[in-house]
Amino acid sequence: MLKNVAVIGAAGRMGRWLCKLLVSEGFKVLANDIDINKLLELKDLIREVEIHDLERCVRESDIILLSVPVESLEDVLKGVKPYVREDHIVIDICSIKKL
Repeated sequence: MLKNVAVIGAAGRMGRWLCKLLVSEGFKVLANDIDINKLLELKDLIREVEIHDLERCVRESDIILLSVPVESLEDVLKGVKPYVREDHIVIDICSIKKL
């Protein structure tokens, strides 16, 4: 079973919710976010979450969840790309704030 999940954009509303859900289901969660202060708040809220740089999150995960604003997706994908393996599952759950 796949057990290690990287949540990129973990400190946002959806990212926090996903981290909490995944931890409650027994997954190892590796969290990354551009906002280090919010990421530290997340760690205080969910102790089981591991905070790492983008490279380590991706390398140590089986599944990569991208929970970033849609306008940031291209840059995040460029940052993730060098570390993605063929067996990775990459899921985009980007949000659109305005229509």
